[in-house]
Amino acid sequence: MRFWNQYKRLITSNCLVVDANINGLAYWRSKLFCNIMFYFAPLSVVSVVPGIFMSFKMDIPGLGFIDIAALFLAFFISVNSKLKVHVRKIFFIALLYVMAAILIYYLGSFGPGLLYLLVITVFCLLIFSNHKAYVSVVINTIICVAFGLAIYFNLVPNSIFQQYTVGAWVAVSINLIVVSTIIAVLLPLIFNGMQLSNDRFEMVARATCDTVCDWDIEKDTRVYNDGIYQVFGYKNAEVGTDENWWFDKIHPDDVQQVKKTICESIAGETMQMKIEFRLRCYDGNYKYILYRSFIQRDSNKKAIRIISSMQDMTVHKEREAWLKLMELIITNATDAVLIVIPNLDVDRTPEIIYANEAFSKMTGYSKNELFGMDVRTFYGAESDMEEAAKLMETLRKGDIYKGEHLNYKKDGTLFWNDKTISPIKDDEGKIIYFISIERDVTARRNYIHAIENQNKKLKKISWTQSHIVRAPLTRIMGLVNLLITTPEDAIRTSEILGYMDISAIELDTVIRDIIKDAEDDVNSGIFDA
Repeated sequence: MRFWNQYKRLITSNCLVVDANINGLAYWRSKLFCNIMFYFAPLSVVSVVPGIFMSFKMDIPGLGFIDIAALFLAFFISVNSKLKVHVRKIFFIALLYVMAAILIYYLGSFGPGLLYLLVITVFCLLIFSNHKAYVSVVINTIICVAFGLAIYFNLVPNSIFQQYTVGAWVAVSINLIVVSTIIAVLLPLIFNGMQLSNDRFEMVARATCDTVCDWDIEKDTRVYNDGIYQVFGYKNAEVGTDENWWFDKIHPDDVQQVKKTICESIAGETMQMKIEFRLRCYDGNYKYILYRSFIQRDSNKKAIRIISSMQDMTVHKEREAWLKLMELIITNATDAVLIVIPNLDVDRTPEIIYANEAFSKMTGYSKNELFGMDVRTFYGAESDMEEAAKLMETLRKGDIYKGEHLNYKKDGTLFWNDKTISPIKDDEGKIIYFISIERDVTARRNYIHAIENQNKKLKKISWTQSHIVRAPLTRIMGLVNLLITTPEDAIRTSEILGYMDISAIELDTVIRDIIKDAEDDVNSGIFDA
């Protein structure tokens, strides 16, 4: 058994074209040739023994020696690793032609020579391209004509051929030529039809970027289309045909679930199966796979075959994960986020297709109410429509807009809305969405307004201090100085004190007014900010 397996591997490595497309006729022609060579030499040993015996019994020992020589040549063609596959094919067909001619020479139409010619035509169709089958028909015709001429001119000193007339030989050989021609014409139609069907299948598989697998459950063999090479990067010689190779490529975290699902589907009665898992590529990276299968069952509902497609979902999964992350970020953002469809025509305005929770809280509208809402809903009588028109003009140009708008909430409350709106474009540069980041800045605007009012009050106080307060204070200071510098007997003290009293009362009134204004501002909340 060990020798047999080594022999099988040797023949396979010598006769199989590894780089051929496994789903094309070239591969299967190579596969057929490999199997022909695999069985031809051993079976030739079985046929040579009785052939040698009969050749000596019929007193044709030369035929026996030729059989032995042909056997050794067959082994040489099979095991010589230096021969290229196409050269090996030519040598093999040439050996068959030599054997056919020898058998016809020794045995005529009673021997297997003519059958060999017919078989050669079939072999040429199986292992060469279709048009080369006609070459075999031409060679068959030449051989038959050559023996016909030999009979006619009595060039063959063979007792068997002396039994033939030209007419008898023509009658025998013409049937061979006709049958060979029919085979050469009809079989390519079958092969071409099969190749056409396979090409359509491959085009569909390529259009969907699927890897298709045909799994013969009873034989535990799997055949893949080109997707296994194009999508996953494996080479022909690296792709195994049994389930162990396939299961070994599944991610360790997924393999048990995949095995369980497949076993349950095979054991059950379902005809369809769908699984998602990760499959290892040639470079060691994993791809996310959507595995969909059709299960073929026999009359007893036993699963005998599974045709499956493996779709690469890696990009889809990555985008899905990214979208979930972005949705999580947007949903939980403290700033209001709004996504709108463009509608940039003059008589139309953008419509909302998404609003996060922060926007809903800011405006008082629910998400259901916001969906499809016209953005003009948030504008009213006190809104700056010139700024709104500037916003639309900026968006039509495809530029980023930033500004503050006085908008209305659902309950009619006014609020200042700080907007930053950016266009989202597709690969061709066309605007498909706008995303708006918005924030209620009413408190900030009120704070700024309060500071401005406070500054005005402070300016008023400053002017009051520098003018109104200064006047009576200056008079008091002058009267005090007069009292200090003037001799006591020359001062009219009572008159000066009267003036001082009037100025003090005026100063007191001014200070009271200042305090009152300050108290009014505090009560109005102007300093609370």
